[in-house]
Amino acid sequence: MEQAVGQADLSERPQVEGLRFARRMYFLRVLGLLLGAVCIGGALWNQGAHAPAWAALLANALIWPHVAYPLARRSGNPYRAELRNLMMDSASGGAWMAVIGFSPAPSAVIFSMMAMDKVGVGGLRFLARCLAAQAVAAAVVAMAFGFELHPLSSTVERLAALPLLVAYPVAIGLTTYHAVRTGRSPLSPASTGCPGCPTAVTGSRSSPASSSAAGASGIRRRC
Repeated sequence: MEQAVGQADLSERPQVEGLRFARRMYFLRVLGLLLGAVCIGGALWNQGAHAPAWAALLANALIWPHVAYPLARRSGNPYRAELRNLMMDSASGGAWMAVIGFSPAPSAVIFSMMAMDKVGVGGLRFLARCLAAQAVAAAVVAMAFGFELHPLSSTVERLAALPLLVAYPVAIGLTTYHAVRTGRSPLSPASTGCPGCPTAVTGSRSSPASSSAAGASGIRRRC
């Protein structure tokens, strides 16, 4: 029950917080999809992919981030819109893993990087939803375009996966560092206030009474 309440609270926060959340995810999405395109591109190159696959990869990397952000920004509820965008990210990742025949190195890196930011946004429950979207997209692509398993990754594929493996966690870390320095929640909009501060409000567990008491004691003013 607490998880359900927390998820509802996550998507019902003020619009200005939702816009900040969407903006943080926009920059991470731009970087992540560019690095992901390099990762997938190594597999496409190694497997001799045709022009349509390359065109779809470039569209995913260069166009989708700039479509997703306005969708969230112009929505009446930016949180809900951005959560949908993140599920679309996962679905596209599943589709690309199917396209490259689940080549181990790029597929593992894409899966782990996507799982990392989804957990950071909404915990295990949101991760489960995104994994479901990822699995459905992979199955649809495999059935629609055929499926050829590539159980071994070439040196080119492993090298192409390195930028995403190294740079994206650093970007997540810098986003977290900046958010902590400014007193905002790093990725997820589920908490507000200063991290580590006794008066930080997390999800829906803090009551107005406790916040008022903390304010009266002067603790909040020290953050």
